[in-house]
Amino acid sequence: MPMGLDKVIESGIPVLGTVTVAVIGGFAGWLTAGWKVRELRVKIEQERRDRYLENARTVAAQVYVPLAIAMSKLNSAYLRFRNHVQFEKQNAPEEEAVLFRQACLDFDNAVRELMERGATAYLTLPLEEQLSTFALYIRESLIAKDVMKKATLQQSGPGVDTVSVITKSGRMALVSLSIMSIMVDALHNLMPFVSIMRMKLEVKEIASPIASREFEREFQKSTFIIGTLIKQVTLDSKNAPEI
Repeated sequence: MPMGLDKVIESGIPVLGTVTVAVIGGFAGWLTAGWKVRELRVKIEQERRDRYLENARTVAAQVYVPLAIAMSKLNSAYLRFRNHVQFEKQNAPEEEAVLFRQACLDFDNAVRELMERGATAYLTLPLEEQLSTFALYIRESLIAKDVMKKATLQQSGPGVDTVSVITKSGRMALVSLSIMSIMVDALHNLMPFVSIMRMKLEVKEIASPIASREFEREFQKSTFIIGTLIKQVTLDSKNAPEI
């Protein structure tokens, strides 16, 4: 005799409950497994980073402390120079400019000497990249007459993969780079799904007159980052000399 609807529902409830519990249990297990995998990856990455820093700390006295001293001297020289700068006119007394330029050259020589002794083999990757960029910025800024920026436009799509590099200086030229950056962002925002051409624009300051606000901003930002990266190594080092 056919089973009534109430009987079907009544007999189906335990099955449905069992299936629901199994699904929830499986989903919870999947989440737990995924979480454990992520935890393992974080742990492995942390252990790799700790070993990396420990290797760097073995040469703290030979590499990181001399670099910290060179950075400290350059910072002190800039603070003195900055006190005499007229930022509105981008001008400073010649004797003060000469002293700061010499301090920049001394810093550049100290970095070059470390590199020639193979220091890059022990620098952490972020510090090596930041230090190289900053040293080049200082070098170019010593001869810069105006703010100079480099724009790198990367385009990729079906059959297209190009990189264009544009270097511009002067206030009006920099405005054009800002407009270009806004246009690229606008295209991505307006056509995020239908655009088959991908564009990425990176604008980077590569030089500024040493008496400019741009130089002040870049100098302070870079020296802070470099100082922080140095301290990551030296503060926990057992090989650093006593001060």
